[in-house]
Amino acid sequence: MPIDLADLQGNVLCGYGHSRAAYRFCRVDDAVAGRAWLAALAPQVTSATPWTTRPERTLNVALSHSGLRALSVPEAVLAQLPSAFRAGMAARAERLGDRGADAPAHWDPGLDDQRAHVLLTVYADGTGADALDRALAAVPVPAGVSVLATERAALLPGGREHFGFADGLAQPAVDDPVAGPYDGQGTPHRRNRRTPPVDRWRPIAPGEFILGYPDEDGDVPGGPAPLDRNATFMVVRKLAQDVGMWERQLRRWSGGDPALGMLLAARQVGRWPNGTPVARR
Repeated sequence: MPIDLADLQGNVLCGYGHSRAAYRFCRVDDAVAGRAWLAALAPQVTSATPWTTRPERTLNVALSHSGLRALSVPEAVLAQLPSAFRAGMAARAERLGDRGADAPAHWDPGLDDQRAHVLLTVYADGTGADALDRALAAVPVPAGVSVLATERAALLPGGREHFGFADGLAQPAVDDPVAGPYDGQGTPHRRNRRTPPVDRWRPIAPGEFILGYPDEDGDVPGGPAPLDRNATFMVVRKLAQDVGMWERQLRRWSGGDPALGMLLAARQVGRWPNGTPVARR
């Protein structure tokens, strides 16, 4: 069953590769105004339909459980959503290991999924902040909706993440003739659960990521209508990466041996700094 890419948001199965991004967290203060706003935004939302030329900006929209309630989605529909989604991240902090300095009391205000109802994700290309500012200005927030916070981000030089490893590689590939796979994507192919991966990669059933399609067990995960097809669940977490502490810990574990330190780092990250999977080297 091919994925209906025109009805799926484009950031679900792949990244866009834009140089700058903004994550705008909003609160719906008036349900009627909020629904009208989202209806007006719908034509601007970037779908998963392949493009020949990358657009200068993209827009995607996500809703929290509290956001669905703020938009007056019927309680009978909300009750059918997964318990983890209904509870929210803060309520599951102990199970997720968010203790001490990582406890919800220390989280940045405005980013939690109880106060934040709508997340706008905007990507733009450009060497300065002007392109991102223009992209955000193209998505105005009306009366009846409040902006709680805006988080800005940008690609690091060389396509690396903060620990120095190539980013955007070793992603799962989706079993679809259009949506995948791409270079660097896939999951190890196993003859059965007892044998180690062989040097082949296979795509993953789309139902592992998208509601309304068969998953790896042949089941079709769904949800309450109209959220039962071409929808997904997204986790949004703001993380701090302490590069210095991580490097000091690697030196302690490796006894100062650079080669061993690099091996330990690669095994933790899941790939070598150039993006090669650890299992292939």
